Amino acid sequence: MTPSLEQVFTMRMYTSPDKALVIPEAKGNNHRIVAFLTHGHIKGNGLEAELLPGGADWILRDPDTNTGHLDVRVQFRSKDGHGIYIHFKGVLQIDEKWMEVFTGGPKARTLEFGENEWLGSPIIETSHPDLKWVERSAFVSELRWFVDDDGSVAVENAVYKVKPSRA
Repeated sequence: MTPSLEQVFTMRMYTSPDKALVIPEAKGNNHRIVAFLTHGHIKGNGLEAELLPGGADWILRDPDTNTGHLDVRVQFRSKDGHGIYIHFKGVLQIDEKWMEVFTGGPKARTLEFGENEWLGSPIIETSHPDLKWVERSAFVSELRWFVDDDGSVAVENAVYKVKPSRA
């Protein structure tokens, strides 16, 4: 049998692509993109928390393959004051649809999950006593661009708990 997935959280983290720091040829021929995350939330499975300042995605983009290697670090505070820290690595295939949103193009729109390859593997830490199970769990995630009616841009992240196979 194979492990199964259970969706447990949705994270929505807003960014301002026009304020991203882009450093061409940062490591050899790669490009470094630092996308600052300004506000947002995480919800689901008994958790509701707001994104705190200071988070970002430090993407290393290989221009030969248009592959982005993600390094995301964010922190949230729950309504009852507990901290949640999330760090995840991932891969992203940077295609025309992705770039249309990132560059604020006229055809920028919310992308469906799976419309491009954008995957992550979050590691979660928390002080919340009811959520300590997240520190003993493995997660995978699928990401997409989310564009609000007012044009605000967010990265939306569907987070899945990996459940072991059963004999």
